[in-house]
Amino acid sequence: HKNARTSKGAQLGREGRSRAEGESGESSRLQRANDPDFYQACVGREGRGSSEADSRGAHPEPRHFYSVELQERDPHLPPLFPVSHTHLTSEEEALKACSVEQSLTQQCLRVNPKSYCIWLHRQWVLDHSPRPDWTHEIGLCDLFLKYDERNFHCWDYRRFVTSKAAVPPSEEFSFTYDKIAANFSNYSAWHYRSKLLPLLHPSPDHSEGVAETALLQEHELAQNAFFTDPSDQSAWLYHRWLLGKTERPTAVVCLLIRSLPQPEAFVTFNQPIKGAETVGMVVAESPVLLTEKSDWPKSLWRFPLSDDVIPSNEGAFTVTVVFGESREVVSLCRCEGEEEEGRCWVGGRGPVFGSTHTAATSSVLAAELDSCKELLEMEPDNKWCILTTLLLLQALDWLANSTQIGDMFRRLCEVDHYRQGYYQDMLSRFTIECLVMGVFQDGLSPVSLSSLDLSGKGLSRLYHTDYMLTIRTLNISNNQLCSLNHIENLVSLETLVADNNQLQGLPPGTEKLQMLKVLSIRNNRIHTK
Repeated sequence: HKNARTSKGAQLGREGRSRAEGESGESSRLQRANDPDFYQACVGREGRGSSEADSRGAHPEPRHFYSVELQERDPHLPPLFPVSHTHLTSEEEALKACSVEQSLTQQCLRVNPKSYCIWLHRQWVLDHSPRPDWTHEIGLCDLFLKYDERNFHCWDYRRFVTSKAAVPPSEEFSFTYDKIAANFSNYSAWHYRSKLLPLLHPSPDHSEGVAETALLQEHELAQNAFFTDPSDQSAWLYHRWLLGKTERPTAVVCLLIRSLPQPEAFVTFNQPIKGAETVGMVVAESPVLLTEKSDWPKSLWRFPLSDDVIPSNEGAFTVTVVFGESREVVSLCRCEGEEEEGRCWVGGRGPVFGSTHTAATSSVLAAELDSCKELLEMEPDNKWCILTTLLLLQALDWLANSTQIGDMFRRLCEVDHYRQGYYQDMLSRFTIECLVMGVFQDGLSPVSLSSLDLSGKGLSRLYHTDYMLTIRTLNISNNQLCSLNHIENLVSLETLVADNNQLQGLPPGTEKLQMLKVLSIRNNRIHTK
């Protein structure tokens, strides 16, 4: 018994010493990883190792050891990854280096699977590997998404891998359905689905559109999801994206040509023209095609003109506007009430807000509206249900439902007060659209829209200034405006009344209003030093 106790004591002693040495080693390792000097030494060794690798033509082995030790402690260390982005001279060398990097990133992803720099570096490695194994990478993505189905870094990496592996979009579309069926709250899967839809079911009329039949099927899927869990936002947001996919053909809203203060033309479209596309115009019988390009999408385009391009006659003439592969002929007539020393012509169909739907789409949206109203009776404070009901009312007949839509915006401000500024801005946009459309529904054309009264409408933001090319007098007093966004678009503005608002200084852009004669900004928050 004594020998047994002695033997057992010796064993416990050895285990204790081993455990103590292990704890000490782990503590020492963590202490080194937290030590700034150790970190700087590792990073310096990484840099020297990379330089030495270039000179010797071999990949330094110490790099992997130090990277793993640091990355296991803190996987958010991007300085350690770019040092491997070197040019390798042989296929064998590249395979060896890429194998080391794949092993490193896989170990680091086990510690933190949501580290952007690790996924990005792994993408770089596979993209430069002589023989990448894309099937293995898809399996890796499956494994990580099984562990955390909403890891959007992994979803981004999966899109990269499947594009390289030429996986059919139909397979990925089915994969998103399986993930959504398992958890309706998987927003990354809904987002991926939105990327695949235009590839699987392209619209015959629009390059980035989705076929109507496919959209209607997606409406049903989204509706099933948000009725299953009305409090989850993923399906509601996807449904909102579906509503925004309704196609509107691009058209000229207003075209203005004037000779003073300098010859120029302004063209406004009903939706932004993509950046890098060219917009051109041919004035009257001139053989010259005037073109302008932009690096970003915009709906208002400005063309400088020469005196010989502007017609000398007093009557009407036409302008051909070219955008993309389309063209539209706009008839212009002389502006009313202009000063004799200048000449001005205007034309266009006027603004059109909202979208038109086919009978099939209108029927589906109407059924969804009835369902949302039923759900709203059961959950009157559900902000997503209120917002979707509001958007459906807008999609079906926004002008006829304007009173109900305004009430629902105000209801949203009550139930979701953290975002009431957002809802107030949306209501401001809607209010301006109703007022502008009301002017045109009275039978007026863009030629006659020379003044607009937006006073006392509770506006928190100014919208659609690019539709107001012919406005000479604008009254926006007695609102809650803190700024006047894109006020420089009102190229014909002569009188601006902005009293009793929240402006804190002279609105930026007013210095570009060359026709402005009267500016009133009394009773704002403007303080002089």
